[in-house]
Amino acid sequence: MSPINSHRQLPKHLTRLSRAATSVLAAALLATSACANVVHLAANGIGQVLIFPYYTTRAGTVSLVSLVNTTLEAKAVRINVREARRGAIVASVNLYLSAADVWTGALIDDGEGASIFSNDTSCTAPAISSSSSLKLSNAEFVNDSPTPNLARDSRDRTREGYLEVIEMAAIPNVTATGKNVTHVAGKPACAAGITGLAFEPPVADLKAATGGLMGTLSFVNVNKGMLASTPGTALDGFWLTGPAAPAPRVWAANSSDINLTSGKNTSVAHSAQGNRYISRFANSIDAVSAAMMSDTMNSEYAFTADGVIAGTMVVNMPTKPYYILTSSPAPFTRTWDGSSGKSCDDIASSSFDREEFAFAPEGGFPEPPPGLVYPSACYVANAIVPGLDSTSTPDLSLFASTLAIGKLAGQNQGLMVVTPGKEGGHIQITPTNRNAALKPLASSVLQRTSAGTFAWTPVSAALYGLPIIGFTLSQAAYQTGSPQQNYGDATPLRSTAIVITTGQ
Repeated sequence: MSPINSHRQLPKHLTRLSRAATSVLAAALLATSACANVVHLAANGIGQVLIFPYYTTRAGTVSLVSLVNTTLEAKAVRINVREARRGAIVASVNLYLSAADVWTGALIDDGEGASIFSNDTSCTAPAISSSSSLKLSNAEFVNDSPTPNLARDSRDRTREGYLEVIEMAAIPNVTATGKNVTHVAGKPACAAGITGLAFEPPVADLKAATGGLMGTLSFVNVNKGMLASTPGTALDGFWLTGPAAPAPRVWAANSSDINLTSGKNTSVAHSAQGNRYISRFANSIDAVSAAMMSDTMNSEYAFTADGVIAGTMVVNMPTKPYYILTSSPAPFTRTWDGSSGKSCDDIASSSFDREEFAFAPEGGFPEPPPGLVYPSACYVANAIVPGLDSTSTPDLSLFASTLAIGKLAGQNQGLMVVTPGKEGGHIQITPTNRNAALKPLASSVLQRTSAGTFAWTPVSAALYGLPIIGFTLSQAAYQTGSPQQNYGDATPLRSTAIVITTGQ
């Protein structure tokens, strides 16, 4: 008998501890059984869905993406590349990862917009290589504006955006498709039309998605001496299981029907104020949104007047495209306005320097009078730059984003920090519209009973905030000596959530 399966292999005091923990473990398993097959953020960064909140090809930056299949079965994965303004799809790629495979690609500037190229041999539809890159298209947004707007609706808009990565199905290695996508001597066959835009593998070769995806997006700018990486935000439990589950399918690469609504799971596990909740919604996109619901986003920042130290916060609302083209955009504030190219959500920001000196909030309640709009996050992917205003010299936006929002975050008790020494602080970004909330059909909270066990208690719940993910890129660019002494770092934004409940 293996030591891992036998108490006889354990010291006596550990055996007693193991037996004493049995009742606690049983209670925990009973409680977590209610969490089976619910959409949730994957704390370990591995799941069925990955969202990379930002890519850019502006100002000499190349965005590198790596996707990893941590399982021992092949997978069919959809990569939806979306532009930053309203999340229009600019490229759709079906990627076939063999067991334990890693795929790498790059988003680069092609002179008119952005393109994807890859030296990887994993099968993709359409086929992508270093000699045959895929141009990102403006077809889905070219008619956004009521009147022609070449500056906004050209391929230039594809130069910054974000990625949705969705596992469509697992592929057993013994099937014909599994053998076709599995590397042999470092290269898969990619035969039987698998790289064709209309190709869909036989249903008999597929089974339900099992998760196990992880990945990283890296920003490289050789001229600036910058390299920084951020992991994808992972969702697990995306696909509904059980009798009502959708059948496993690989959508053709030229189909736009696979997206964040496809999982059909309307239940979500989420946390707030130290409590764990399970909520059920009428629509699956609301469950996905609830998994990422944030009332406040927090980040450290630093900048100096000489631009040596600078930072940019990326605030992405990945489910925004699924609401703002409807007549009722809640939890978001406004529908998409083709004339302005915006759908703005009101936000407030507060900042504190390194010695807890608080600076006056910018924006917030009460709502502004007609004709006046508080500083807003008007796009799906927003670049917020502490210290950036119309007079900033040099430009403190590390991404040179055309969508940058300036925030005059305070530091050093309000005194100018000319050179490094007393720079930096902590900023909070908060949605302020009173409609920024989701109301589930039903919710339960996990509570400890008087007997010391755990039980799910029904409550009436409302989730406040917006579905937000993101990161902050920081850089110290001294650019002296040989080699250049430049340093970069990307750290995920930290969020807090608010759920207000009443008993049922």
